[in-house]
Amino acid sequence: MEKTWSPTVNLYYSDDFFKTKKLTLNNGNSIIKTDHYMFIAKATKRELVEIYVSNVLEGFLNFQRTRLPTEAITSRTFTVMDTSEETVFLHIQGHGGSTSPLGDIYVSDGPG
Repeated sequence: MEKTWSPTVNLYYSDDFFKTKKLTLNNGNSIIKTDHYMFIAKATKRELVEIYVSNVLEGFLNFQRTRLPTEAITSRTFTVMDTSEETVFLHIQGHGGSTSPLGDIYVSDGPG
């Protein structure tokens, strides 16, 4: 079964048990959090996402789209492999089509 994403799900932030809330990212579907970073899958279509990231220094609140090559900007799925040294190792699957087991590994600069 093909993984689908919902363009109607949003990511909110609250520090008062949702008495008030702040929209952090439209269409934010899936969260991966490490000690240094938070990654969000932002749905662009039901089958594709863009990857957004924020870091601990920004309180995990200022999300920016990852800077990746054009063919990797939208993906079906991604895996954060490691961030223990604050360098991000990111695997993106789907460049060879939705059923391809192939993907690419991207490594960030020192500050992620």
